[in-house]
Parts: sequence; structure tokens; C-alpha cells
Amino acid sequence: MRSINRQALLAISLVLACFLAGAASTTSVSAQSSNVQITSTSTDAWPTIVATITVVDGSGQPITGLPPEAFSATLAGAEMELTGLQTTSDPGIGVAVVLTFDVSGSMAGPPLESARAAGQALIAQLGPSDQAAIVSLSDQPAELQAFTTDKAAKSAAVSSLAIGGNTGLYAAVEVSVRLADTAPLPRRAIVLLSDGVDIGGTADPAQSLAAVSESSALVIAIGLGDSIDQDYLSQLAAVGRGQFSVAPAPADLTALYQTAAAVLRQQYVLTLDAGSLDPNVANGSTLRIQTTVGAEVLAGETTIALPAAVLAV
Repeated sequence: MRSINRQALLAISLVLACFLAGAASTTSVSAQSSNVQITSTSTDAWPTIVATITVVDGSGQPITGLPPEAFSATLAGAEMELTGLQTTSDPGIGVAVVLTFDVSGSMAGPPLESARAAGQALIAQLGPSDQAAIVSLSDQPAELQAFTTDKAAKSAAVSSLAIGGNTGLYAAVEVSVRLADTAPLPRRAIVLLSDGVDIGGTADPAQSLAAVSESSALVIAIGLGDSIDQDYLSQLAAVGRGQFSVAPAPADLTALYQTAAAVLRQQYVLTLDAGSLDPNVANGSTLRIQTTVGAEVLAGETTIALPAAVLAV
């Protein structure tokens, strides 16, 4: 029997599905109520802050083409100057993405075939600077392919996905996070597919969510069918500053993976000057980024942490 919580989440998903172009049978739920998702920040070059954000509409689709004057930012309430704006579709702005696929027994047949096709569709949309690694989710999560820009190697790893074992969901999340954190690129993401609940796994759900919250990787969680752990997957996407989507049927997966690729390729990279702020005031303070889309002002917030070396000066 489904919980009330799960029924509510599914109802929201079904409403949002109507707005997904070309994917009317899929559902998607943004993990944040704000339409500006701050997916990562870097203070390594303080007083310069580099923030990667996604601006999405009500259906979770990325809003593209915004000019520099559409953005503003404050830290600890003080205005900061925007000194640079790039998009992740620009050459040289790569992303390292971990593609984690459920290969438990319930994925046999059309689900796995559709998962392979969806993964290939996402890989096809990655740019020359993007890297991907492939992980299988079963009793013992396995890294099938280390990070590479070689599309043939990535495609071969996805094609090699084979059924076996139960759903070690929490352990697969931890493996995916550890792998993402080793990526050679500063922009990191995890796209995880599951069609069930954790069975036979030894990992702790709270521990896996804590690992995600401590990572800089954006998480896009995709559930297949009506037997998924919606509560956990939605929490996973929320702490991972990403999105949670539901595909009612295997045929719906490709559209969701194409949407995931669009989110990864349509982010904004803002370079901000915080030189007017005392580092000790800035550390632990709220970074707020606003963008104006038409007549609407959208915003997102995150907490900034400065390197110990900066605070010791």
C-alpha cells in the first residue's frame, strides 16, 4: 500500500508532466521550490566566487539565453559585482557525470533495454569537454567505466549493463558520490536510475544522503514504475540540489534522460567579486543569486564556506 506522501508526490508529478514537451507521459518534480538552483560554488580563488546555477521554469525545463544584466548576487547582504558569465554549452566548460543504472532483477527485459537506450541518448548530447563514468546498481555496485571523454568507451559500458542481484540503492549512491568526488572537472553530476526500494543492501540511507549533501555533485534522480522509493529519491535530489523525475513506463526514460542532459548542458557559470567583504563575515553567510526572467524575479540561496587558508590570514 502506498503512503499518503507517495500519493501526493505522484499527483504533483502528473500535473507537471503536462508541461514536458514531447514527454507527456513522463513526470518531473524539481527538488527545490525556487527556480534558481545553485548547484555548486567555488571559493578557492577568494575573493572570487564561481557559482554554477540552473534556472528552470515551472516544469523543470532549463531557461536559456539570459544575458548578464539579468543576474544579481549578494553575500551576507552585500552586493557583489558580476565579472563573468558563461554557459555550460560554451566550449571548454565541461561537466563530469556519473551515470548509475539499476540492473536488479526487476529491470530485466524492456526496462533495461530502455535504460540502455536512454543512457546512450544522454551520452550523445554530451560535449567534447564532458566526461562520464558508468556505475551499475545491484547487490554490489560496480564501476563499469571510469571518467572519460571517449564516447565509444562510454557507449560500450552502457551497452554492457547486465541484470544481476537485488537493489543496493543506498550503497550505489555512496559509490556514485565517491566516484563523482574524484572527477577531474569542478562541475560534477550524478544521474541515477532506480525501479525499486533498497533490498539486501547493507548501507544506511541517512549516511548515503549525508554523503550527497557533503559533495558538490548535482543529483538527478529518476524513478521507473510505481514500486520505487519516492520518499528517498526525492530526498536524494533535494540534498543533491537537483531534480527528481518519475517515468511510469520504460518507454518514457529516453525523454527524461534527454531532459537531464539539457539541464547539465544549460547551466550558467557566474564569476562574482566579493573583494569588499571581510572573509570572516563572508564565511558561513548566505549567497543569494537573483535573475529576472520577463517580469518575474527568481532567486536561489546557499551557504558559503571559505578555505581555511583564507580565514587564517
